[in-house]
Amino acid sequence: MTRNQNVPRGTISRRPTPTPPPTHASTPKPPELHIEIIARGLIIQKTPSPRVLVCQALRRPADQGPATPAYCYLPGGHVEFGETAAAAVVRELHEETGRRARAGKLLMVGEHTFSTRKREHHEINFVFASKLIGRGADGRAATVVSQEPEIGFAWLSRAELSKADMRPPDMKTWLLKHWARLVDGEESLPMVLRTAGW
Repeated sequence: MTRNQNVPRGTISRRPTPTPPPTHASTPKPPELHIEIIARGLIIQKTPSPRVLVCQALRRPADQGPATPAYCYLPGGHVEFGETAAAAVVRELHEETGRRARAGKLLMVGEHTFSTRKREHHEINFVFASKLIGRGADGRAATVVSQEPEIGFAWLSRAELSKADMRPPDMKTWLLKHWARLVDGEESLPMVLRTAGW
């Protein structure tokens, strides 16, 4: 080894330890993919004309202007560990609307896969005939006010539903196909298992 002339006798010149490259801790990780178990409520208002209650995902512009609906879906949410799907519907409807709810007959179980701008989804949905109990702040039973800032609610007729961007898409197909029977509250409506691809 050649001694560095600028280093005093008795010492050994060593190369500096290289600095490790910077870590990018702020780089977001891709979303974890997993199957979601969702319980949803089908709430139908029969008068003055049949309409179904949908939850709207709101898109807020960068300038903080008014939010606009991005797409819609039947209200509900994830089933928690140790919770029945029917109990999950009642809990989720209360959290989203601030009103008590009742879950009735299980109408449909469906497996659905679809994409949004954020990620891909793989869901198993339980859809229950449901009712909201009580009235809105203005005294009307039909008034549904969202308790969560990122969602809104709307009542859609069959014609409006046919034009809506509903997720999962084949749930809209199921609703339109069985619309008259669902509005009539037909108890013999079969439970349908549907599977859809991307």
